[in-house]
Amino acid sequence: MCACVSLALHYFSMSSPGFRPNREVSLGSRRISQQDKLIADDYKNLLLDNLDDLNLHRLKDLENIRANKIRIAKFYIQKVRERRFNEGELVFGR
Repeated sequence: MCACVSLALHYFSMSSPGFRPNREVSLGSRRISQQDKLIADDYKNLLLDNLDDLNLHRLKDLENIRANKIRIAKFYIQKVRERRFNEGELVFGR
């Protein structure tokens, strides 16, 4: 039994005098129950569709990363002061 379900049963049993905590609650996965009803070709097509969706999500995330890099670069350029040094000057880093 899932830990969250058993914890909920525990708290519910403490607050309800008529509740019997010896009953076990079974929550099955809808995806797994539906998956067993599919034939192999349909299942394969669904998995391939999920891969296409995954590629679209990855491309969208890549565009977001590029936009964030541009935004950070603009901020960096605004905050950095340009310093010029001549040959022979002593330069100490901070």
